[in-house]
Amino acid sequence: MVFDYPEVNPFSDSTGGHSNQIEWLIRYIESESSFPFAAGLQNASSGDKEQFSAKSLTAVVTDPPYYDAIAYADLSDFFYVWLKRTVFDLFPLTFSTPQTPKSDECTALKHHHNGKIDTAKKHFEDKLLQIFEAIENQTSDIVSIMFAHQSTEAWTTLCNSILGAGMNITGSWANDTEMTGALKTDKAFLSSSVTVSCRPAQRQGIGDYKAVKKAIEVRVEKEVEQLYELGFRGADLLTACFGQAVSEFGRYQSVEKADGSRVTVADLLEMARESAFNALLKGFQGDDFTKFYIAWLQLYGFTESDFDDAAKFSRIGLTIDVQELFHGAYSSQERQQTSARQL
Repeated sequence: MVFDYPEVNPFSDSTGGHSNQIEWLIRYIESESSFPFAAGLQNASSGDKEQFSAKSLTAVVTDPPYYDAIAYADLSDFFYVWLKRTVFDLFPLTFSTPQTPKSDECTALKHHHNGKIDTAKKHFEDKLLQIFEAIENQTSDIVSIMFAHQSTEAWTTLCNSILGAGMNITGSWANDTEMTGALKTDKAFLSSSVTVSCRPAQRQGIGDYKAVKKAIEVRVEKEVEQLYELGFRGADLLTACFGQAVSEFGRYQSVEKADGSRVTVADLLEMARESAFNALLKGFQGDDFTKFYIAWLQLYGFTESDFDDAAKFSRIGLTIDVQELFHGAYSSQERQQTSARQL
């Protein structure tokens, strides 16, 4: 087990020291004490609709598990076994199991499901939908959700759960929150989190695919321009656009093509990817290989990425075979000459 933060000296005057931490606590108390408010504490049980009465909560702020990215319960065992030894007599019910419960955890970890990834994914989808349905039932106004996973599959599950629970995304914001130094140096981690705001949906009718696609392209292009100027790149840039796309999509009971087939959330997010890619290449003239390289470098730089990601991007309005990129059919010298001419 490796932690990505160092031990601190509590007696130092630098950040992390005792006096510095106390100072921040005092600042917070002084700041918030001028605004009187009441708070109630109730031990939460995920997805329990009876925990709060219908529409009794004004707002819900949540940070759901990131699909298969973190084994929360497994990591908790490190602390659980020692806490059980020290405070079991005070909280016997909380520490009644030998280790932290795993079966009901809202994650997509296959080692909790006999090594079956499909079963793990289905468990996560069902659990997340159950939780969001309870939140929608209990909340009258707004739901804020933070999510920091770069795979389209994870975002598809999140958006399916939001829409399936009768909510719709009304806005999304990318926040530069994650440390990229220490153990994360030169690695392709997300450096930001995306916060999406939701409200109980008021959907009307069936959306026309072409009209919705055009609206998404406009919204994503505007989002890409703003985020690119702020320094967002790669998966951070793409995932930040997903909320805008779903917001347009979720205005309707369903979105259908001319032949009557329904557009899925997975189709929608691929559409958002394509719109973001095209927005980066807006106004650029060149052959398809050069377009691919220019957009790829703007999004991913020189970090490693999956083959599947490259294959998906090569199919976005470009007539190239991604295999050629790996087998040298288009030489480095040719790329440099073409890029020089176009730039």
